[in-house]
Amino acid sequence: DKRDTGLLTVIACSKVPGLQIYDRMLGCYVDVEPMGRPWKDLIVFMGEKIPLFSASSLFPATKHRVVEYIFFFFFLS
Repeated sequence: DKRDTGLLTVIACSKVPGLQIYDRMLGCYVDVEPMGRPWKDLIVFMGEKIPLFSASSLFPATKHRVVEYIFFFFFLS
């Protein structure tokens, strides 16, 4: 579980699954579906500094996690 401490976190979209965000309405983590154009579209998370600067709790930091990621590297000789 993680909340970013800055203002915003920007992540490039990918076709690789594994990113989850916490849905406060459901009370559980939900998968972020791989979508968009890889490396062209962006996902933006609110950080913990947003409520401080806005003097409001309307934009709480996005609670998120990465569940499984496996990298395979193949080397050709």
